[in-house]
Amino acid sequence: MRDVLKQLCAAALVVGLVPTGDAQAFEANLGGFNGVSARSYEFNVLKLKSTSGSYASLMVAACEAVGMKPVCDHPSYCKTDQKALYIGQSGHLAYKPHRNSNNYVPAGFSGIRNYWTGLCSYTAKANGNYALCNIPANSHGWKDPKTANPGLVCGKVSCPSLLRTRRMHTGARRRHRRGYSAGGGASDP
Repeated sequence: MRDVLKQLCAAALVVGLVPTGDAQAFEANLGGFNGVSARSYEFNVLKLKSTSGSYASLMVAACEAVGMKPVCDHPSYCKTDQKALYIGQSGHLAYKPHRNSNNYVPAGFSGIRNYWTGLCSYTAKANGNYALCNIPANSHGWKDPKTANPGLVCGKVSCPSLLRTRRMHTGARRRHRRGYSAGGGASDP
């Protein structure tokens, strides 16, 4: 069953993902955190082709071109922004000390945290035409696209049903082994 779900999910992932030549793609399974459910994600590191305009609108356009959304830097800037992907973190992704603290990020993030090193992150309209960038390396600062275009991370939920289905299936088996039916009531002896 799980293999069939993986194959269906893999087939669904191909649709709409056309990375540019200088893109760097990666995937992660992140645990639930700050109200965001555990999910599988696909990410892509992209560089803006144009530096004219607001950083937020340029990031959204670049990510839309590959069927993704810019990953939100901090929940206070874009947690509920429909144009962004919020993964549940409570700190700044553009700030290395927050990225490197497991208290600020979902489980599994430690395996991908270095992809944000030196990049800029989506902050919606938090500071006009600027975005927060991991520049200098151990800090972060507001930059406009003309003065800093190191790249950004775009992402999308790749297969939310895979984790949910596996969890439900496993949970049903556990309940049955403990003397409960799949319906939740006690089994007959």
